[in-house]
This record gives sequence, C-alpha cells and structure tokens, in this order.
Amino acid sequence: MEQYLQRYNIDCRYTTDPQVVVSILSEATQSQPFDVALIDMAMPNLDRFHLARRIRQNDATANTPIIILSALTTDNEDILIADQTVNAYLTKPVRQSQLIKERCNVVSEEPLPKTKIPAEDSECSGQKSVVRANILLAEDNEINQIVAVEHLEELGCHVNIVTNDRDAVKAVQREPYDLIFMNCQMPEMDGFEATKAIREHERTTGQHIPIVALTAHALADDRQKCLDAGMDDYLSKPFKPEQLKNTLSRHLKATTEKTKETTIDQKHHAGPDTELDTGLDAAIIEPLRTGKPDLWKKLISIYLKNTTETLETMEHALVEGDHTSMQLMLHTLKSSSANVGGIRLSELCQNYKTALSEEKNTDGPARLAEIRREFGIIEKTFEKDIKGSTSEKTSAI
Repeated sequence: MEQYLQRYNIDCRYTTDPQVVVSILSEATQSQPFDVALIDMAMPNLDRFHLARRIRQNDATANTPIIILSALTTDNEDILIADQTVNAYLTKPVRQSQLIKERCNVVSEEPLPKTKIPAEDSECSGQKSVVRANILLAEDNEINQIVAVEHLEELGCHVNIVTNDRDAVKAVQREPYDLIFMNCQMPEMDGFEATKAIREHERTTGQHIPIVALTAHALADDRQKCLDAGMDDYLSKPFKPEQLKNTLSRHLKATTEKTKETTIDQKHHAGPDTELDTGLDAAIIEPLRTGKPDLWKKLISIYLKNTTETLETMEHALVEGDHTSMQLMLHTLKSSSANVGGIRLSELCQNYKTALSEEKNTDGPARLAEIRREFGIIEKTFEKDIKGSTSEKTSAI
C-alpha cells in the first residue's frame, strides 16, 4: 500500500498500532495535515469503527477524510455504508488505480456519495485478452499516470510508476520488468538518455527489456529518433486503450481470460456538449465518459484544478519573461489536455511552445489569452459532466 502511494509521489506514514493514530494525526495538523487516513479493519485490537470515531471526536482531526480497507461480507456492508464516520471504503485486495482514484475523490471539494469499490468482479462471462506483465511507467503527468495505470491494470498488468527518467534507470537496475513505457520529455534526464543508460546496463545482464516511447509528437522523424535511441516502439499521446493493447501484444504474450461483458447505452450515457465547437474529441472522451463515468469525473476534476494552477504559473512566467518555465507548462498542459480530449487547446499549447523554441515573435499575451478562452469552453463542458454525473447518482439512490 505504501509503495502504491509513493509511486504517485504521495507522502505517507504508516503504523501498526491503532492507539497512536490519533496522536500522529493531531501532531501533523500543526505543520502539514494528512489529506486522508487509511484504516484497515483487520488491525489487531481494533473494535470496528472505534478508531474512526476517535478521529472524528478529536477537534484537531475531525475533518480528516477516512477510507476503510476491509474484506467485507454482504452482512456488514450496509453497516459500513450507513456509518457516518467514514468517507469511503475499499474492498481488499485493493488495486493501485482504485486506491489512487478514491484518494483523489475524498480529498476533492465535491466528493462522490459514499460507496463500495469492489476488488474484483466475480461475475464472469465472455473472453478478453490479458497480459500478466510487470510494467514500468516513466511519466510525470498526473492525468497521464491515472489513464495509463487504469488501462494497463485492466489488461492484467502490474504497474510501477516513476516520475523522472533518472529514477527509471535506477528502477531497472533494482527490479526486472517485462516492458517500459518511457515519456520522452521528463525532468532531470530525457527518455532518450535514459534508454541509452538502460541499454548500457543490459550489456552486463544479457537482457533486453522492450522500451516504448510515449511522446506528444506524431511525426515520422520523432519515431525514428526513438528507434535510434534504442527504443523498440513508439506510442503517441493521447493513446486509446486499443492502441495500448496492440502495443503490448507486439512485445508480450497475452492469455485469454473470462470477463464480464458489458453493454453501454450510448444515447442514455452520452454527456453534454460533445459537438465540434467545444474543441473536444468525442473519440477520446466517450469511451471514458460512457464506459467509466466515475473515472471520467475524477480525471476531469483533477484536470480542471491542475489547469487553473498551471495557467496562473504561465501568467507569472509571461510577466517575468521566463521562457523555460513557460515551455515546461505548455508541454504539461498540452499533454493533459490531449488526454481528456482537449485537442484544440493541446494544439494551441504546441503552437505557442514551437514559437518559443524557434525564438519567434510569439505575442505571448495574445496566445495565453487564447489558451485561457479555450480552457473556459472546456471548463464549462466538464462542469456539466460533473454536475450531471452527481445528479444521476443522487437520483438513483
């Protein structure tokens, strides 16, 4: 569990003694409060929700979101859902993507209604191809991480995350991986340098790990640059689940496994404003919006929050004339926007970034204003999705 959180750069502290939890939380409020408390119901000497209630009764920790980890049975599910001391619960064994999504949910300003997130669907029919592989994902963008992990875990993969390519090199030296997805543009060491370092290390091991480049560019020259650096394949962001699956199939062996078949009523679930004038690509949005509405809501909530902060940083960089920081923010926003279907905004960021790199007369204020206007259109559309999703859940209760 600690490793799952650390892969997302989430600081965490754990204890096996329930008696010291409240004091740990209380002390933290003086400097850096905890965003969430994860409590395992199977802890020794723990009487059901006694610890959760103690947290709620302490003034310093009363507002700390609480997630319960439990191997629940049908008999006590209703008791837990009805208990108002906790915000959510996860059924063990907990998947990495479930843990991260629920953590994002309970710390958001508008949390979803309390619900159980099952560890695994036991009703199985039909077939799907799965890949039992240990994957290293080198990616520093939070939105990209969540999307990639969700798709990879659905295909049966175990995913480790590093947020810079230097750590990717270290990770390969510590642990064997079946395949690496490598973001080409990351801090400290770019993906090309990291690949060369990994290939150099492999000379001493005799192994060859397939490395797939993740890049925002889709030009033939970029693909060749990746191959020349020693990478085996190339995947342009934003990628679709089927593209990811095909990439894995080219390099890894897949097995066939029974899985539950689902049918989605596209007309009933379609969200608002998918027309072209929103600048959003329905081909990217609809598989998430209709097939994974909870994940979609969490993704766009994170995107709206992060983009608002990014635009403020860009405004500051523009005033200071800091082109390096501006290019970094443009790259981040370009990638995140593309992954949530904001193709037009992504293109605006790329055009501005290209102008900066070529040292042209960029007319920064006008370009940034255009980016803000485009984000405003996306923001309105996504807020409707969030409110619509909340309304649907409320009406179903």
